[in-house]
Amino acid sequence: MDDKTVDMILNNPTFLDLVRRRRKLTVTLTFLMLAAYGLFLTGIAFFPDILAIPVPYLTYSVIPIGIPIAIGVICFAFVLTGIYVVSANRDFDTQTQIIKQATYDYQRLSHSGDEGSRP
Repeated sequence: MDDKTVDMILNNPTFLDLVRRRRKLTVTLTFLMLAAYGLFLTGIAFFPDILAIPVPYLTYSVIPIGIPIAIGVICFAFVLTGIYVVSANRDFDTQTQIIKQATYDYQRLSHSGDEGSRP
C-alpha cells in the first residue's frame, strides 16, 4: 500500500469515526471491568469476614457469599465481551467494509492511468 492510500485512509471521516467510537467503547468497557474487579478485590482485602458469610436461604450452606460474587464478576466479564462483539459485528464491521470499498475504489482509480504504460 502506497503512502497516498495510507493518507487517504487516515483522513477518511468514516475511519476517524470508527477509531473514535471503538476507542470510546473499549475504554468504557475496560473501566467497567476494572471497577468490578477492583471492588471485588477491595472487598476481599478489607471485608473478608463479610465475604465469608454463608449464602443465605440455603439450609446448612457452606458456600461463602464471596463465591457467588466472584462468579458474578466472571459473568459480568462475559456480558462485557458480548457487548463488544455485538457492537463490532453490527457497527464496526459495517464501517470497516465502507472504508475497504473506498480504499479499493481509490486504488483502482489511481492505478487506472498506469494501465497504458505497462507492457
